[in-house]
Formats: sequence, structure tokens, C-alpha cells
Amino acid sequence: MAPGRDPRSEARVGRYRRHRDRRLPLARQAAAVARQPVSRAVPVHRTNPAIQTALGLVEIGAFCVLVLTGSPIALGVLVLALVAFIGAYSSDTRAVIALADNGEGALLAAGRSGRPTGVIGAAVLDEPLPASPTGLAMPVRLNGATWWIDRSSYPALKEPG
Repeated sequence: MAPGRDPRSEARVGRYRRHRDRRLPLARQAAAVARQPVSRAVPVHRTNPAIQTALGLVEIGAFCVLVLTGSPIALGVLVLALVAFIGAYSSDTRAVIALADNGEGALLAAGRSGRPTGVIGAAVLDEPLPASPTGLAMPVRLNGATWWIDRSSYPALKEPG
């Protein structure tokens, strides 16, 4: 360490860099992980969002019934709904589709936050993507499996610029 430098300030700079790197646009993060140019990237997941929404609504309903009645049956339904919701969330596989301008794509593994962590393989769409999303999410056939793109993430798949 150079004389006159405070090690605590260097630690703050290091934390800032790590924090800043997490805020990079998803396409830039995907390009860094895939080691190829990426123009568009979108997070996808395997569990149908309608199932997660339904489980959440059952949990809220059971909680309301429990508050209003104090019934042990409502408590049991609440616990079962909570276990089912946690199970559906924890078993959900997340990934990122990274597409280049030339049409090639890569399927990248992602963590719970949806940020890419590693390469799974090539992304081959089995059918073209619909022009506009409908419902909570869009099902996408990718490499023979169904993945779901959230409605809020769908605009990221449009042509850049």
C-alpha cells in the first residue's frame, strides 16, 4: 500500500465497483458472460406465472379468512399455500436469452435476480415470437422446452434502435 492511502477508502471503491457492475444493462452483462456481441437480452423462467399468481392469491385469501375467523383450518390452508408457493418459486429455473444482430442466440444460466451467470448453450427458437404479448407472460418454445417471458420484459426483444 502506498504511503498516505487509507485502506478503508479503497474498500469503499471496491464495493462501489461491484455494486455498479450489477447495474449494467442486461445485454452488456450477457455479452460479458457469453463472450460474444449481444444486442438484445431478456430474462426467462420455466414456471408459468399464472401458477405463481394463483398460489399467491390463495395465500392472501387464506390469511384474510384466518384473520376474520381465527379458524385452525384457515391456518392449515395458509401453511399449505405458503409451502406450495415457496416450492414453486424455489423450483423455478431462470435463464437469459441473449440474441445477436445476426440472429444467433445463446441461452445463459441466471441466478434468482435474473442476471446471467454462465452459458447453457445455443438458443434455438422452435417457433417465431408473437408480435405482442398477451396475458401475464408469453410462452416461448426454446430448444424443445417451454420458457416464459414476463410481459414487462417482452419489449427488450424488439429490434434495437
